[in-house]
Amino acid sequence: MYVKTSLMCAIALSVAACDTIDVRDTSEQATASFTDTLTITTSTELRLVGINGSVVAAGDAPDGLVQIVGTRRVRSESIADARERLADIEVTIEEIGAVVAVTTTHRREPNGRAYEVDYTIFVPPSFGVDITQANGTVSVARIQSAVVIDNTNGAVDALTNGDLDIAVANGAIEADATVPSGGTINLASVNGEVSLAIPTNTSAVFAAAIVNGTIELDNLQLDEQTITANEVNGRLGAGNGTITLRVTNGGIRAIGR
Repeated sequence: MYVKTSLMCAIALSVAACDTIDVRDTSEQATASFTDTLTITTSTELRLVGINGSVVAAGDAPDGLVQIVGTRRVRSESIADARERLADIEVTIEEIGAVVAVTTTHRREPNGRAYEVDYTIFVPPSFGVDITQANGTVSVARIQSAVVIDNTNGAVDALTNGDLDIAVANGAIEADATVPSGGTINLASVNGEVSLAIPTNTSAVFAAAIVNGTIELDNLQLDEQTITANEVNGRLGAGNGTITLRVTNGGIRAIGR
């Protein structure tokens, strides 16, 4: 099945000479909101590619429905320019087979303007979630399937009950997760703290490594442990799953709840 919904009208715009002039003041802004609700039959995963803005994905939708609520935003030196440039931001929503794909693009170079799209997306809790974002915060909650998040700049928080893979270049990661039997949790930040809360009866092989920072375990029984200045390794429970935490600059904290 292939369903495509475009949230932007095709507008033919000539590129004037002024389009190449850099904007140095972004104190004015224009926004446009949108909502799209999909009735789904075969999709089991949300896949979002963003650029700038905040992303919230929550497993609060009933089975068979996905709702996408968003705001396009342009910041520029004048409201008139910002309003004109709103047409440059394109959000495309496609249902292709098992995937609901949401893609953000812009049709012209911003030349100093700020192009942003904020998303709040409601999916069934059984949905997998895959989010790629350049700049902005990402929050995922009440998802019971696999979650993958790749964020360049911005904090990430997650409340999940399934496999979890989060990579951040600049920003903190805060996760409250339950590792499924044989499942994996991978959290990595180049510059930022990583905090993970898990049940005290978690069963997983545990590995935490830092370059500059500290590693702290609280209320967790780690067996067969090996500890160095930069690594903590061991086994939680029977070791049925895998937990890997990595930080270059920052600290790691794993907490039993």
